[in-house]
Amino acid sequence: MAIGVGERTPRPVIKRAMRSCSLIFVLVLLSVGDLAIALAQNQIPSDLYMLHVTITDPAARPLAGAEIRLDDEVAGITDVTGQYYLARKPLPERSHTITASFPGFVTTSRTVARLSEISQSKAGRGVDLTIRLPKLRKPAAVEVNRGPVRPNYDIVPVFYATDRADTGNQNPALRYSGERSRAATIGYGICEVTIPWTHTSGELESPSWLHFEYNPDPDKHVVLKSVQPLEHDPFYLKLAAAVADSSTKEAVVFIHGYQNSFESAARQTAQLVRDAHFQGTPILYSWPSKDKLLAYTEDEDTVQWTAFHLRDFLEELTQRSHATKIHLIAHSMGNRALASALQMIASKSGERANPLFDQVVLAAPDIGADTLTLFAREIRPTAQRLTLYASENDDALLLSRYIHGALRAGQKSAYLLVASGIDTVDASAARTDFLGHAYYATSASIIDDIQKILTSEAPPELRNLKPAILQDLKYWIIPGPKQNH
Repeated sequence: MAIGVGERTPRPVIKRAMRSCSLIFVLVLLSVGDLAIALAQNQIPSDLYMLHVTITDPAARPLAGAEIRLDDEVAGITDVTGQYYLARKPLPERSHTITASFPGFVTTSRTVARLSEISQSKAGRGVDLTIRLPKLRKPAAVEVNRGPVRPNYDIVPVFYATDRADTGNQNPALRYSGERSRAATIGYGICEVTIPWTHTSGELESPSWLHFEYNPDPDKHVVLKSVQPLEHDPFYLKLAAAVADSSTKEAVVFIHGYQNSFESAARQTAQLVRDAHFQGTPILYSWPSKDKLLAYTEDEDTVQWTAFHLRDFLEELTQRSHATKIHLIAHSMGNRALASALQMIASKSGERANPLFDQVVLAAPDIGADTLTLFAREIRPTAQRLTLYASENDDALLLSRYIHGALRAGQKSAYLLVASGIDTVDASAARTDFLGHAYYATSASIIDDIQKILTSEAPPELRNLKPAILQDLKYWIIPGPKQNH
């Protein structure tokens, strides 16, 4: 193998926490205000730029949930203190435009000519701005009789299994919370996700305040339209029927990562299978992520708890779905649950003539590289092929590395995880989102590669990838824009 955010805490509290317990340090590091202090104390290299934006109303009151864009790309939203704070690799030394928008206020942009002109904050070299948004004067509404409205979207049915708590709320977005099921059991059902006809591959279209969109519109956005819980046996009967009706008789299970709601995970599942042109049956396994930036350690504990339920679900799925092939895709922290579940399945099943699963895709895994290498030895017999995507532009895993003090399997820096039994793909050249963590669903080249994996089971040498060698082990590289014609 080659291994190739919240209220400010007083500085003395931080120092005591760092001396006494690494777990406390994790919580401190992830808090929005204290991330700057951690940087100043050299917990994160000082050459990382910080994007720190504070958004207020005309009376200087903080605006929570304001949308922040950097150079026309969504970076995130402000917290309850009106702040948005993010560690980044060095930003290019050129002009940058930072835009803030919030319902009822005038969208406002600030242009910084060069980073060297920005005032230096105590956090290090970085963008440190306060933007005050003026109130928006809206014109009087005019009623227009448009007649019957014809939908301009398709509906993607997504089966789901979840050990989240069922709230009973009839709003699909609120049906399942970020809490664990009280009975510690799996719930089942079918949800419907709309994909607009104007959908662009690699985009998870959502309302943008910058465009005065305050509510989801299925004609424009990917929307969770409905959630229908089902009992155990009816779920598997409907699932088997859907698999039988599909053209490929296959199924794919998506396991989401940290800071995801049930709603966002369902939307991601539908977008992924649509963009990858998967003709089988999509299934979401949704574990109770808190969907909060500051709940990283809680999600870490929960993802271990859910692994046992995921194991039970995957075992029963192989018996009752009647799918000819079952593929598994995990993202980020979801890889921890999947690796543990597969290891438990492998330890029980012993020697098998054929693997239980076909293609297993580990996308940007937030798991220690050494740990995943050990898991790979155990879980390799459960799948026809294991594919791992890693990137040097993944800022989320960059922070995770400093939190855990160890290289993450989905991260490429001076080293890269290349191990026997895993097809490692260096995705650093792929187009990505602002954090560089969701490239599996935003990069056309990665989506195309996943499509080839799922639909043709093509080995890496037949997927327009560049071969490379690291310590006598082969890995693969996604071509850059100039090479990918």
